[in-house]
Amino acid sequence: MNTIRICFAFTALLLFTTGAAAQSITPQQKAEVLRQLEGMSQSDIEDRISALGMSREEAEKRARENGIDLQTYLRSASAQTGGELPLLISGPSDTAVVSVSASAEKRRTVPTSRGLTYFGYDVFSATPAAFEPTASGPVDPEYIIGPEDVLRVSIWGQVEQQNELTVDKEGRIFIPSAGPVVVSGQTIDEINRTLTKQLSRSIQGLSSTPRSVWLDVTLAKVRPKRVFIMGEVTNPGGYTVNSYSTIFSSLFAVGGPTVNGSLREVRLIRDNKVVAKVDLYLYLTGAEKNTDVRVQNNDIIFVPTRKSTVYIRGDIRRPGVYELLPGEQLKKLTEYAGGYTPSSYLERVQVERIVPFKERVKNDLERRYIDINYRDILSKNRDYALSDGDMVSFYSVQDEVRNYVTVSGAVFKQGTYQYLPGMKVRDAVMLADSLRPESYDIRGEIVRFLEDNRTKTMLSFDVKAMMAGDPKHNIVLKPKDEVIIHSVDVSRLGPQFVEIFGKVKRPGRYVLTREMSLVDLLMLAGGFTEDASRLNAEIARLDDKVRN
Repeated sequence: MNTIRICFAFTALLLFTTGAAAQSITPQQKAEVLRQLEGMSQSDIEDRISALGMSREEAEKRARENGIDLQTYLRSASAQTGGELPLLISGPSDTAVVSVSASAEKRRTVPTSRGLTYFGYDVFSATPAAFEPTASGPVDPEYIIGPEDVLRVSIWGQVEQQNELTVDKEGRIFIPSAGPVVVSGQTIDEINRTLTKQLSRSIQGLSSTPRSVWLDVTLAKVRPKRVFIMGEVTNPGGYTVNSYSTIFSSLFAVGGPTVNGSLREVRLIRDNKVVAKVDLYLYLTGAEKNTDVRVQNNDIIFVPTRKSTVYIRGDIRRPGVYELLPGEQLKKLTEYAGGYTPSSYLERVQVERIVPFKERVKNDLERRYIDINYRDILSKNRDYALSDGDMVSFYSVQDEVRNYVTVSGAVFKQGTYQYLPGMKVRDAVMLADSLRPESYDIRGEIVRFLEDNRTKTMLSFDVKAMMAGDPKHNIVLKPKDEVIIHSVDVSRLGPQFVEIFGKVKRPGRYVLTREMSLVDLLMLAGGFTEDASRLNAEIARLDDKVRN
């Protein structure tokens, strides 16, 4: 990470000194550049100058214009920052282009529209440091060696030597003991075999059995390439990229397309011809195959404007704003959105459509709602064509559950049970593990919703006759019915009370016991108070006729 920051600082130095009309850097920027240069080795600085396509003299001149003596650092730099210096994507030396490989810490806000996020653009909102291209290997096994690549040839065993050899413009490397060897157009494995065969003529033991000398070829430094990234991107212009960069990795490192740019048809232009079109949705949706290709020197990566913009929301796995290619319809949009959920109501998917300009009629509505039976589309292998700007809404099934009955009261397992057509009261009671011993066998109730689904009615039945299977009392149930079995306590009178007030020590309510007299009640109440009159007392009683 320190090396990356140093590289950024030096890139900033060259950026501020780039172009015919060089801009002056502030004192704070100059101090930061000087501090970072102190931590760079000579090879780091020279590699950076070379990667930017500048000569050493030009870099020194431009540094001096801002009061920085680069030559001093080139002579005295000895601190090593560890690891290879990253070859970051940056603007060419003759154009004032901002270095964009960097902003791993500065995230770009992903825009939204109509409350939904544009799909795919968040991938490019920040570039992680792990994705930044490097000047050294490893590279993939199919990487083709070309001019300016640097190979490290190591020989060990009875003979030991190691050389870093640069591939020249003719595609050759020069090996001191063997002369020039053509390596351009070959992979690392092929070069290993070529050099083993070539050097075995002069080094004994390299191809003998058993072997006593071994050879290994690795890539020490990758040649840079210049590509031009144009169209709907944040910073269009020319950039230096690693030789093994692809269309996707190049776009990723420069921040990707803007929200107006297409993710579906990124074009690679070479020699004034479109040689490839890349659909980035194949990356974003986990497709098994993709159309990405490796860039070459002076390629143009062009990001056109979006083809179409379609919205999808509601009970779908990945709501958002998507881009559809010609021929892609509702089923493809649903696939990009991750598919519908188990709670999606497929019988009604609604499309809100802005009437296309050519179809508009004067004084007519310019927005329409269209209901679609998506289940019918799936069962009959059909599809539904969408238009630019459509809003597709998936709805949920109702939260209300209907196929159940409830059993409560004096049964062993109260609860909710699945309703089956033709189910009767006894069936529901048996699902609840039958009646408890204290159940009241004379009367039970069924609470039932009427057709308005809000008003309730009550049906009664004889519990004993119901359990015996009497059709009159073993009533056929309906969905959402509640079966209530009472306890025998429902037929028993509860505790009876009497109350005493006035000039007694503990006025209040007391349980009426059998054969209780007024004296008994007075004793429970603690007796008279000192100022109580003992000549008379009033007893108020509810008339039995009124009670009944």
